Amino acid sequence: MTRLARGMATVLAGLSVGLAGCGDGGEPAASDAHASSKRDFIASADRLCANAGEEYDAAIADLPPFEEIVASDVSQRVMRATAEAAPRLAAVERALERKLRALAPPPNLATRWDRALDTLETRAAAAEDIEAAAEAGDRNAYLAGFQRFDRAGTASSAALRDYGFRVCAAG
Repeated sequence: MTRLARGMATVLAGLSVGLAGCGDGGEPAASDAHASSKRDFIASADRLCANAGEEYDAAIADLPPFEEIVASDVSQRVMRATAEAAPRLAAVERALERKLRALAPPPNLATRWDRALDTLETRAAAAEDIEAAAEAGDRNAYLAGFQRFDRAGTASSAALRDYGFRVCAAG
């Protein structure tokens, strides 16, 4: 699995696995119903993130190694290959965001959940920027797109870490 795949898998796993730890770190559930709805929410998010992770892996399966994709002297061939995968990556990010936004998070998670999901749109837009830059042969814009893509994943992890998530902090 490439570093790009591992990075995205970490973000997706962080969203889903991090949610699995939500509130279990010393905050008692207000009621059994609240705990049950939290478990249902987590299970739903886990399924969506797992499916998106599989789609993401399929989208990047034929890409060159990550080190080649983000090398400062990245070749035009590698940029073109990345440009071909970028629309699928953007589609996976947007579809996941749409599906996760359809879930109703527990009230104590809503704000951080929204912030974390906002980063999926940022990543989708960055993937489109990577595609456009690669097609134009603009190495600097291409690499800047990857930096935006990566920063958005880091921001997602931070938004969830602020809530007390540990797994997401590793993303």
